[in-house]
Amino acid sequence: MQVACSSSDTLQCSVCLDDIEGTTGRFDEREVVRSSCQPVPHHYHLECASRWLSQLRYDNRRCALCTQEPLPLVRLAGPRLIEQSEYCDNLALHICQSGDLEKLQKLIELDPTITCQEFRQAKTAQDVRLEWVAAEAGHVKCLQVLIDAGAQRLDKALKIAADNGHTECMTLLINGGAELDVALYIAARAASYQAAESLLRFGADPCAATVMAAGESHHSSVKFLVYVGEADLQLALYEAAQKENFPAMLCLLECGADICAVALMAAKEKNSECLKVLLEEYNIDVNSVAYRAVSSGDRACLPFLLDHNGADLNQLLYRAACQDNSEHITYLIKLGAKPGNVLLTAAFQGDVNLLRLMLKHNPENKDLALVITSRTGRYENVRVLLDAGVKASAIALHGAALAGDRDCMKLL
Repeated sequence: MQVACSSSDTLQCSVCLDDIEGTTGRFDEREVVRSSCQPVPHHYHLECASRWLSQLRYDNRRCALCTQEPLPLVRLAGPRLIEQSEYCDNLALHICQSGDLEKLQKLIELDPTITCQEFRQAKTAQDVRLEWVAAEAGHVKCLQVLIDAGAQRLDKALKIAADNGHTECMTLLINGGAELDVALYIAARAASYQAAESLLRFGADPCAATVMAAGESHHSSVKFLVYVGEADLQLALYEAAQKENFPAMLCLLECGADICAVALMAAKEKNSECLKVLLEEYNIDVNSVAYRAVSSGDRACLPFLLDHNGADLNQLLYRAACQDNSEHITYLIKLGAKPGNVLLTAAFQGDVNLLRLMLKHNPENKDLALVITSRTGRYENVRVLLDAGVKASAIALHGAALAGDRDCMKLL
């Protein structure tokens, strides 16, 4: 391959400053390369460029004449099928970067396995696949040839195409079998807003991608998807629980998912297995879930929680009473909760406000409540019960005497 210059042109190595005379890619057995600087590349002896670049940190590589990224270096004699220099791309990468469809087809005819191989890319110093390179450059026809030849890592290619705004490539990859949700997860791992937004517009499911991210315990990706994709942490946790994906569940909880809300979702779906996983693995109080159903208006699932999962109506009534929620109290009593049980709890606890509230609902066990309050020596509570019409008894008086509470004894 010849350098595109006239015989009067003289190229100069940008490092050693020696003239590169002639028009071939080699001079005095020293390979000639050009940089990827734009708009005008600079020329080097490969050994000079390699020596220059080896002295620089990976994140600070620059052209010897300008501050641009010089890689990949391109051999003027033509790229090699097997590349030994870490600063040059091989023939397959070069073809996909330039979009030379005819050469790509010939190369695949010679070696069909190249669509399954990874090649070291000079610019990134990472192993890449040809479909990724074509997607990054936006070469749709080359990408189609690679897909037809059996390229398989299409999910990452989709993310790369989205990153660079190549919508035609994205459509091609989706039709070729790339999974939108996997690509969205890859975009989240890379914190690529442009790719994520493009993939969401194409229909990627942020919840599915969130479960993938959580399954890998990748907290930053989960938070990214919540922020960019408005992923529902509760829905993601529900899906993870159904699959018994415990690492994902733990990650989602650490990121702020509400496990009670998820348990309620399972109850609404009457999903016993999922609810069992949540209750047993995370020691959730089923009454907390049931009361969430009462307070959120999702009461249709309450019988499921009561009949099959051990929720206690009286515990729910106690919670409603502690919150002084008359609407919930009335509803639960109609459902069968016993205000007398809560009255006894109030007596044991000495909670005078709870006593007054339960007495409004004509509870059972009023006499027993008086005995308990007398035995604990709570004068104000005894007076409240007597004022509510509870009759003094010898047992209550005996309890006050045992407590040594003369005021309660006089009151009784």
